[in-house]
Amino acid sequence: MVAVVNGGGGTGRSAGIKHAEIAGKTGTAQWKIAKDQNLAWFTGFLPAGKPMFAFAVVYEGEPGETVSGGQKAAPIVREVFTNIFEKAPADDPMLLAMKDVPKAEVVEEEVQDGDGGEDRVVPARPALQPSTDKKTLGGFFKRLFGRD
Repeated sequence: MVAVVNGGGGTGRSAGIKHAEIAGKTGTAQWKIAKDQNLAWFTGFLPAGKPMFAFAVVYEGEPGETVSGGQKAAPIVREVFTNIFEKAPADDPMLLAMKDVPKAEVVEEEVQDGDGGEDRVVPARPALQPSTDKKTLGGFFKRLFGRD
C-alpha cells in the first residue's frame, strides 16, 4: 500500500503529500443503473509507519465519464490532508505526535509450507514485483489473530 502512493508506478501517486507518508489502495467499480457509469475510490491510512488517520474517498463519475481512483479520488485525499497539515498551528498535538515517524518498512512474512513441516520465513519482495509463490493468507492471519 505504501508503494501505491510512494512507488514509481503506483496508481495513487497523486495522493502524496510532503507532510506524511501515505499508504493506500485505488480502485474502480461499474454498475448498470446508468449507462456506463463508474465509481472511483481510494482508501488508506497515514502516516504509513505509525497510522493515526484512516480515510476512504468515493468519486461518482458522470455517465460515460472515464474515472480511476488515482485520477479522481487520490487527489481529494492530497487536498484534504495538505489543508489539515498546512492550517494546523505548529504546536498542534496531531503534528507533534507525527514528528519523527519512521518510514514504513516491508517486512518478512512467515509462510506455512502446507506439508505439516515447519513454517519458513520468506524474505520481503520489493513492491510491484510479481510473485511466483503460492498465494496464501496464512502468515497474515497468523500475525493478526495468532492463528491460521
